Amino acid sequence: MASLLRYVASMGQQLGLIRSFKPAINPPARRNFVKSTLDKPWTSSVLATPPAEEQPPTMSLRQSLLDGYRPDFRQSGGGREAKAALMLGPHQKICYYPGKLHGGYQAFLMDHLFADCCSPALTANLSIDYMLPIPPRTTLVLNAWPAKIEGRKIFMEGSIMIAKEMTGEIVPAARAKALFIVPKNKAI
Repeated sequence: MASLLRYVASMGQQLGLIRSFKPAINPPARRNFVKSTLDKPWTSSVLATPPAEEQPPTMSLRQSLLDGYRPDFRQSGGGREAKAALMLGPHQKICYYPGKLHGGYQAFLMDHLFADCCSPALTANLSIDYMLPIPPRTTLVLNAWPAKIEGRKIFMEGSIMIAKEMTGEIVPAARAKALFIVPKNKAI
């Protein structure tokens, strides 16, 4: 019973369901906890799922989110600029509200483009101004450029541009600013 309890607790911690596990002091409460946990519908699928190294290889989440992402780079002042056009595939059309691309996915794309421009620097701060909702079926044009460089600090700016549905005019849907810092032991 104790080993099963430790196993259930470790699975709960790995799944992020519980932070730490301290068993109840009295054995009946401990048994009730294990029984109530094992009776949950998700428990059988978790216990039956093989560890990640035994699962068949699939496209990673990162690869899936960046499918079709192929930026063009060019030198600009002290850093690199980038531009990328991205037509989203069905697996990338992540919407919280129907017909509006998720802001977290937009932030992910901008952070990734910024990081590609100033590698090996790391993101210290990222801010996004969302100006227009982005329909998931539109082509995104991502732009990034270094605004200034101060020692190990690289200040990046960028935008996500889309075509307006009615006019076709290219307009900014989101603007981003970021601070990247080059680690002390690395050089740009």
